[in-house]
Amino acid sequence: MSRRNRRSGSSRVGVLGLLGEAVQAATEIGKHSSVREIRNLSQTVENFLDANDPRSVSRRLLTDETHRLQAGDHVYCQRLGYTHHGIYVGSGRVVHYLLDHGVIEDSLEGFAAGVNVHRKHSIKRYSDREIVRRAYARVGERDYNLFHNNCEHFANWCRNGG
Repeated sequence: MSRRNRRSGSSRVGVLGLLGEAVQAATEIGKHSSVREIRNLSQTVENFLDANDPRSVSRRLLTDETHRLQAGDHVYCQRLGYTHHGIYVGSGRVVHYLLDHGVIEDSLEGFAAGVNVHRKHSIKRYSDREIVRRAYARVGERDYNLFHNNCEHFANWCRNGG
């Protein structure tokens, strides 16, 4: 089913279709799985469900923390059907992972693409300085995978190695 058909059909059918794809991916992962791959898949499904929960969207639209961001913060913004994640590196800049461009440094405005940016309180095992160093270390990487290596996985890896 094409993305367009998913959007035009009922949201329940779209959600079930995408979850079906996630189950297929989990089955493939299970053939040569690791705990990290399963955790990444779980985060991807949670991201999708959270992004499509009307209560969660309302909560996000009422919150604006961009004026209090500090280098090393895990940031995210709402997109149609998902949330996009990155690492705030200071001076109005974000390092994030894009499907078509890989890991890039961008302005906060470029990252936001016209919507509010929020801070996510993800697990933090490294200092702010080390988080920023880890983010910059992957700039130029082009190995995006929705289920194994996406923008949220990148932000979590920068902050806690996972």
